[in-house]
Amino acid sequence: MTELTNHGIETDNEETELEIQESEQLVIEEIEAITIEEEIDGVFDDIDEEITENEELVEIIEVTQLSPILVETEAYNFLVEAEERWKEIDLLILKIEENKEKEDVYNVLCRSTVVLLVAQLEGYIKDLAKALIDDLSYYNPFVNLPKIIKRNYVESFLYTSQDKINDFQVRRLLDLFSELNPKVSVEPFLYDKNKNPSPSVIENILNNFGINDFFGNIHESNLDKVFENDTESTLELIGNLKDHLLDGVKYYPYEVEPSIFAISKKQRKKKDRTLYMTFLDDLLKKRHSVAHGSNFTNELNERTLKEFQYKSKIIQYAIALELFSLVVVENRENAL
Repeated sequence: MTELTNHGIETDNEETELEIQESEQLVIEEIEAITIEEEIDGVFDDIDEEITENEELVEIIEVTQLSPILVETEAYNFLVEAEERWKEIDLLILKIEENKEKEDVYNVLCRSTVVLLVAQLEGYIKDLAKALIDDLSYYNPFVNLPKIIKRNYVESFLYTSQDKINDFQVRRLLDLFSELNPKVSVEPFLYDKNKNPSPSVIENILNNFGINDFFGNIHESNLDKVFENDTESTLELIGNLKDHLLDGVKYYPYEVEPSIFAISKKQRKKKDRTLYMTFLDDLLKKRHSVAHGSNFTNELNERTLKEFQYKSKIIQYAIALELFSLVVVENRENAL
C-alpha cells in the first residue's frame, strides 16, 4: 500500500515538474519571440529614421537648387568701402573746427581737405567703373553684355590715335570674342591720361559706357536741392541716394532707377554750364591753386568744405546711378 502511494506521489511530482519545465520553456520562447520582435521593430525604426533623414536631405538639396545662395556684388562692396573713405574727410573737417584758433594748422587742414576731395572723386569714378565691369563679366557671358560695352571693348584692340575704326574688323572681333568669352577689363573705358575729374573728363568716361550728357541729365533734377543751402534737405537727399544705391545693387541684376530723383535725358545746349559743372570748375580751381603753389593764401573754411563734400557726394551717387542703370536697361531690353 505504502509503496503504491509513494509511487503515485512520485509520479505526480514528476508530472508537476514536467509541467513547470514546459511552462518555463513557453515563457522563455515568448520572451525570445518578444525580443526578436523588438529587435525587428528597432531595425525598421532605424530604416524609417534613415529614410526620413534622406527625405529631409533631398528637400534641402531641392530648396537649395530652387533658391541659390545670393552673393553680394562687387558694386555693393565698393559702395560700402566708398562710404568708409568719407571718414577721412569727416575727420579733417572735425580737426579744422577744433583748430580755428591755430591759424597755421587751420590753413593747412583746409588746403589739404580740398586736395583730398578731388583725389577721392577721381578714385571713386575709376573704382566704380571697375566694379561695374567686374559684375558684368562675372554674371554674363561676353555675348550678353550691353552692346556699347562689347563694342568699345573690342575697339580698344583696334584703335590708335591715327587709326580709323573699321566696322568689318569690329564685327569680326565681336564674333570671335563671343566664342572665346573673354573677361572684360575696365582700362578701355577710362580716360587714358591721368587727369583730374573735370566735367569734360567725367563726360568722356561716361560716354564710353553709352551715357551721353551726364550733366544735362542731372540738371534741374532733385539733386539741385544741394544748391538751396538747406542742410536738412541736403542730408535727407544724400541719405536717400545712398540707401537707394546700396539696396539696388546688393545683388545682381541691379535694381536702380535714376528717374526717382528726376534724373533723365533733357534738352540742353552743350555750351550751357550747369550748376554741377560750375561747382566742379570751382572745386578744381581751388585744388590747383593749392597743388601747384600758385596761391598760399587760404580762401577756405569748414563751412565751404562741408558744402564741397555734400556736392561731391551727390555727384558720386549720380554717376553710380547712371552707370548701374545700364544693367537695368539692358535687362529690360532683353526681356522684350
